[in-house]
Amino acid sequence: MKKMLRVALAAALLAAGAHAAALTVTTTFPVSATVAASCQVTATALAFPNYDAIAGAAVDGQSALTVTCTKASPYTIALDAGANSALATAGARAMVSGANHLDYNLFSDVGRTTLWGGATTVAGTGTGLAQTVNVYGRIPAGQNVPALTYNDTVTVTVNF
Repeated sequence: MKKMLRVALAAALLAAGAHAAALTVTTTFPVSATVAASCQVTATALAFPNYDAIAGAAVDGQSALTVTCTKASPYTIALDAGANSALATAGARAMVSGANHLDYNLFSDVGRTTLWGGATTVAGTGTGLAQTVNVYGRIPAGQNVPALTYNDTVTVTVNF
């Protein structure tokens, strides 16, 4: 009887082991994702201090662009000629008030030596965090204009 119990127990264990192996199966599957490059840009107003047409001295101002691009994504920032480009003289931009205009320039450097516009862009590489890029403006000296408030709108384009 003991022998029969041992044989039955061995058969049961063997069957249980075979049964457990038959119920276990594995596989793998691939996982992937694509991160698309993207950028966002905002800008502060460039509000020049008062321009004294009598004294005729140049006046400087500054704006800040905030560019946020995907980490390691190269980008360039372009500034258009402004909404009043047809009125500008000598490569400058123009702010207008009625039929009057006041010329100004935008630069990419604090020394105001590198004009920013046309084919001239500013390049950068995204960090995934907000990056500040300054725009430096100057109203050139010697403009004989009426005492009015002058305005323009410049479009910022980030290519990435």
